[in-house]
Amino acid sequence: MSILLTPSRIGSVEIKNRIVMPSMTTRTADAEGMVTDASLAYYAARARGGTGLITVEMAAPERAGRHRRRELGIYDDRFLPGLTRLVDEIHRHGAKASIQLGHGGGHTRLDICGETPIAPSAIPHPVYEVTFETIVPQEMSRARIAETVAAFAAAAARAQRAGFDCVEIHAAHGYLISQFHAPFENRRSDQYGGSLENRARFGLEVLRAVKAAVPGMPVIYRLSVEDYFAGGLTWAEGRQIAIWAAEAGADALHISAGHYRSLPTAHVMIPPMAMPDAPFLDCAYKLQEYDGSPRRKRSEGKATWPGRKQVFRRYGGDGRITGDTLALASETEDGTPLLMPIMRAGEAVAPRVPAAQARTHAAADLARLPDRLRSLDDADPFQVDVAPSLVALAATIDARA
Repeated sequence: MSILLTPSRIGSVEIKNRIVMPSMTTRTADAEGMVTDASLAYYAARARGGTGLITVEMAAPERAGRHRRRELGIYDDRFLPGLTRLVDEIHRHGAKASIQLGHGGGHTRLDICGETPIAPSAIPHPVYEVTFETIVPQEMSRARIAETVAAFAAAAARAQRAGFDCVEIHAAHGYLISQFHAPFENRRSDQYGGSLENRARFGLEVLRAVKAAVPGMPVIYRLSVEDYFAGGLTWAEGRQIAIWAAEAGADALHISAGHYRSLPTAHVMIPPMAMPDAPFLDCAYKLQEYDGSPRRKRSEGKATWPGRKQVFRRYGGDGRITGDTLALASETEDGTPLLMPIMRAGEAVAPRVPAAQARTHAAADLARLPDRLRSLDDADPFQVDVAPSLVALAATIDARA
């Protein structure tokens, strides 16, 4: 039997197999953020298809963090009945359920979230959601920071009450925690700005607060380890934050890259077909060098084949990246995962990208992107995770072709 079909574990949660569905925006919630029948049908199909762990799409811990219309809600108890129905439906079909907690920060607008957007600093943020507008968010006071940290913890507790098995904190891609990481967006001179330790402080406070709010519940930390623009987070800084997050109690690290301000295009977050295979693998493999934490780690990259996207994921254990779990963002019409052959250590399925090429993030390839790709709306990235002992690939139909 394939190792993909054997059980795996994240913290205290055992998953029936090693196939994971990453967080992807569906816009199936209603205008208020309530779970709908369409939401239930979407996630039930993926659970029926055999996925071991389903990560429900990004939900903001407070209303000011909503960054898309029809975004799923978790910032109030009134969302609990729908979320509970959603978890029950996922469980009914044999999968475990996680949910991603993410805050738009300065990457939203008053007409989207209904409140004045907040951010580390009051600098212009270009926001595209149906229409384009540049906004200047309100700089967060230390009291407002504490309020948002508490909101993340309350949302995690709400997720636990709804029956979710895990939660994932979104600290990537230019959302609020990621905004604190980037010097260009974080101009603060207090304990939350300046040095890397200060810029990482907010996200790590969120992580610790969430861990305290849901004892025994696995908490995953999704992190961009490089932003790819001047004034963004560098690889060396991102790697250090990943280490700090593991030490702060993350049960798994979900390592990504990219930001809404990435150059030459923000679509680096959803690596398009023009990019070379596996552009994030260098970041993922370099994290294996750290062996000082007893926590699990996982890392992300991306691989492409002509006409397809390859998506793979792994979880590690014992303080090393040893991983063994596959995440995929595609399935057949009935929700069954589309799988590619397993690649074990030493076996070549697709060419590895040289470190130097990965580090430049294939700027030349991105420059050749068709104009139609440059104009696409934002979506959550397809996800990849790697391990020295096992890398598995899943093919997903390229919906943007």
